[in-house]
Amino acid sequence: MGISSSRLKALVADGILERHPYQTHPVRHEYVLTDLGRSLRPVIVAMAAWGNDSDAYVFAAGPAAGPAVRARYPRDTAPERIGGR
Repeated sequence: MGISSSRLKALVADGILERHPYQTHPVRHEYVLTDLGRSLRPVIVAMAAWGNDSDAYVFAAGPAAGPAVRARYPRDTAPERIGGR
């Protein structure tokens, strides 16, 4: 299942993706992440980890946090329950 053209256009308009042509006949484009789009990686990784966690909790130092932040907020001391999963 692909992403819709309207979704791609919105992501380009929001500055998350850039559209680059790579073929003229037929016209085809590739979409690449901008710096802004790449900056969202820690957020997306944290959301994916939360979605895969059977306990459904988010902790202060998420999976994308660096070692210094993880040391400051150990997983077992800062759980915040979300929803009733």
